[in-house]
Amino acid sequence: MDKKFDVVGIGSAIVDILGHADDELLKELGLQKGTMTLIPEAEANIFYDMLKDKQEKSGGSVANTTAGIASLGGSTSFIGKCKEDEHGKTFSSSLKSTGAIYNTPLSTGENGTARSFVFITPDAERTMATFLGVAVELSKDDIDFKMVQQAKIVFLEGYLFDSPSAREACFEIMKIAQESNTKIAITLSDPLCVDRHRDDFMDMAMDFADIVLANELEAQALFQVKTLDAAVEEIRRENSRKAQIFAITKGDKGSIIIDETNLYEVSPEKVSNVVDKTGAGDLYASGFLYGLSHGYTTKQSARIGSIAAAEVIGHIGARPEVKLSDLIISGKV
Repeated sequence: MDKKFDVVGIGSAIVDILGHADDELLKELGLQKGTMTLIPEAEANIFYDMLKDKQEKSGGSVANTTAGIASLGGSTSFIGKCKEDEHGKTFSSSLKSTGAIYNTPLSTGENGTARSFVFITPDAERTMATFLGVAVELSKDDIDFKMVQQAKIVFLEGYLFDSPSAREACFEIMKIAQESNTKIAITLSDPLCVDRHRDDFMDMAMDFADIVLANELEAQALFQVKTLDAAVEEIRRENSRKAQIFAITKGDKGSIIIDETNLYEVSPEKVSNVVDKTGAGDLYASGFLYGLSHGYTTKQSARIGSIAAAEVIGHIGARPEVKLSDLIISGKV
């Protein structure tokens, strides 16, 4: 089958509500800095009142990646569930405006569109508290499997495993992808998410995925080790039996790429003023997957990822505010 799409992303359709906070407020709310915590709707309403200088922007990890790929000039589509409410309409129109395809029908059920409360501390770190709403209802019935077959790469979000029906859909998607010569990429999403679903993530990372994206804490959580070096050693040992690509981001220290048994260090792009780290990993993934789907080497793809991540941390919000394809041209990848 012809590969119509560079990347098809499947994830949670979420609206981000961003605001500023200090470390004391995070402690008061019981939030672990730099991670994502799941909350019920009643708690979400309380958090809404506590966020200062609120801004509402379309988000969702893989949805952000999809928007980044579209900004790079890639052909891409997103599958994720939201409700036919104001937040859902905002999410849908915002994603479509990037040039990405989004055709998942809006739900008319009881649960509302998912919302993620993003607390930005003075060091630009983001801590998230997320009400998943209707996003957890994503199931096999919502997946356009023809779209999966038409993709060069299908990209799955680790957060989906917090929903039994979405988990089931993920394994069906991976099966169809393998049968269709579609590469499978996954993001580990969050160290607490890895802790919740480690066995499933190990199955995905070691037996299904061609490409794994993670930050250093997520990689350590996956292999239950205390250092990045130990995690890298485990990955290289596993890769001796199956050729895979691992991309591990290290914040302002750049990233490490493990391609089969080769290891590459990739420097970060310089950023004059870091405002908000929300979406840094998502946009790194957009550049990395765009590069791989367009025939760039893994190291070149990581450089594109670094350029995309550098743009998004220079402003509030998890999606690019300039055309990323122009930055790639000027960056001479």
